[in-house]
This record gives sequence, C-alpha cells and structure tokens, in this order.
Amino acid sequence: MNDTLFIEIQKLCRLAHQRGVQELSISQPSFSVSLKAISSLQQAPLMPAEGLTPVLPHSAEPIVPSGYTIVSPLVGIFYRAASPDAPPFVEIGDAVEIGQTIGVVEAMKVFNEITADWPGTVIAIPASNGELVQVDQPLVILNPAD
Repeated sequence: MNDTLFIEIQKLCRLAHQRGVQELSISQPSFSVSLKAISSLQQAPLMPAEGLTPVLPHSAEPIVPSGYTIVSPLVGIFYRAASPDAPPFVEIGDAVEIGQTIGVVEAMKVFNEITADWPGTVIAIPASNGELVQVDQPLVILNPAD
C-alpha cells in the first residue's frame, strides 16, 4: 500500500469516527477497506481486508491510546513550547479548550501555532519536541469533553 493511500484511509477513519459512522465498506479493484465501530468494552481481532497485508506494531513502540487526535496540518519541526526555556503548551492531564495552542510546527522558518479544535483532557503526546512531523501525524491525543 502506498503512503498516499494509507494517509487517505487514515483521514477516512478519523472522519468516520468523528461523525459517529458505525460501519463503512469501500471496495476497489486493487483493495478493499471495511470499518466497523466497536464499543470500548468489546475487543475484536484485527483482520486485514482482502489483498492487504497486516502491519503489526513494532514491539519497541508504545501503544498510543485512542481518543480525539490533533494532527499536524503540515510538514515541519514540532515544538511543545514557545522557546527552549518556556514551559510546554500542554502536558498529559491538562484540560484543553477549543482554540488553545497545543504546540507549534516550524516550516520554512515560519512558526505555525497548532490549536485544539475540540475540548478535552490530554491523554498522550505522541510527537516529540524537536521532531520532524508529517501531514496528519498525531501530535496530541485528547479524551474528548462531553
């Protein structure tokens, strides 16, 4: 599977989750994708769609919790704080409001503030300070506010 297709499938999954879609199936000559929402109390085995090879997580990588994910809108260097001696914009456990800055991404010498578009509590920060991030790479994961 090429990177562009994988990114588009990630976007589709995120949109389906945000919109509360329970089931979605797409079939193309070269691949098929089937999404089905399950409650957090259920556990279902991950089964690859026909023609796709499952990708298992590398054992050294941490398991990222599920929740509302704030992603990078552009390629650049992610910074958790405004300057090296400033405190981070957010930490795990912090409450976040809509419009609150959660970090910055530097691209072409321009610092782009990344803001929350959903309220919640920070449950994970998968992007490291000073790390090169890609479009749609998870930066902060929230437990959404009700």
